[in-house]
Amino acid sequence: ASMKVKENIKYDVGDVVYHTYFGFRGVVVGWDEKPIFDVRHWDGLQHVDNPQDKPFYHIVPDENDCIEAFGAPRGVRYVCEDNLMDCPEGRRSIKVDLDVGWKRSDSDVYTAPHTLRYQYGSDPEDDGATERCLYRIQNEMYNWHLAAQSTTAEDVIAQKLSM
Repeated sequence: ASMKVKENIKYDVGDVVYHTYFGFRGVVVGWDEKPIFDVRHWDGLQHVDNPQDKPFYHIVPDENDCIEAFGAPRGVRYVCEDNLMDCPEGRRSIKVDLDVGWKRSDSDVYTAPHTLRYQYGSDPEDDGATERCLYRIQNEMYNWHLAAQSTTAEDVIAQKLSM
């Protein structure tokens, strides 16, 4: 897996993973810290304790693996982290239909479009600059809010009259 983006998130966008329960490989194209659906009764999760408290990943599966596992190609899969592992190095050459903007290297490394890397906090070029910038913006807005609260109607009228 690539660099860790959040403490409780194991896989990043672009990682090639292997589904240990259904046996297909795929590329991570997104994740949720907790599932956005009620997953308690899903097939493939009966062996997972408290799946509603685990990270879930949006996986574009390998077409041939899906035909073998499910009898037909499948679209994006929503997979609990407990059912995933890093795909072994020698098995990362897979057939996936990724959206425009994805890049695949000769060594089967997938790079997400800049917008996805930014959305999931995995842009190595950022180096914390976005977080620092947003903190400064938030701080300025808070200061403006405090200043606006301390300004009275008389101050506003006096300011307008002095113009």
